[in-house]
Amino acid sequence: ITNEIPMTGQTQLRAGSVSKSITAAVVLQLVDSGMLDLDAPVSDYITDLDFDDGFGPPSTIGQLLTHTSGYEGKVMGSHSPDLASTESLAEVLHSDLPPRAFPPGMVASYSDWNYSLLGHAVEQVTGIPYPQAAEQIIFSPLGMVRSTFNQPLPVPILSDLAVGYGWKYSTGSYEEVPHDFVRLLPGIGLVTNGDDMGTFMRAVLS
Repeated sequence: ITNEIPMTGQTQLRAGSVSKSITAAVVLQLVDSGMLDLDAPVSDYITDLDFDDGFGPPSTIGQLLTHTSGYEGKVMGSHSPDLASTESLAEVLHSDLPPRAFPPGMVASYSDWNYSLLGHAVEQVTGIPYPQAAEQIIFSPLGMVRSTFNQPLPVPILSDLAVGYGWKYSTGSYEEVPHDFVRLLPGIGLVTNGDDMGTFMRAVLS
């Protein structure tokens, strides 16, 4: 708005929940390679979390993928104004993972926590942080060189990142929204552009 810069296929954008499509692709690639099993409880891969919440066995990888795991969409705490704490995904899950609200497999309930658990399962079986796993499994093979889950953002991507604006009722105008950081990276942390996502869509559809 301020600089009236036209958006193009190379404009970097925060993808929000479109991030989940990348994480799902990462998980399914690992399923194909035998490193993950859709029917296995997530506790087979994440052994350092207490999943005991009164609803029986932990949710499966497949239930997490399809939002039928029983976790609710708790939004508070998904973002942070800075990276001062430098929390890992494991630390976020340890401190803030809510208990399931429903029996697994019974209710569809959209939740970023599903994909945070999937991302941490990916970390456990690959032995690398989730941003690097997504890079190695999806971005690099497809040539998606302008897509990343890394925080802070690489300078070339940050310099082309579209500015976000929000309506401020007290002034009756749109104002720039300060750039923050994402704690639940696998579900909402992707930064990408239209050209890269077109590449991803072609790969999925083919």
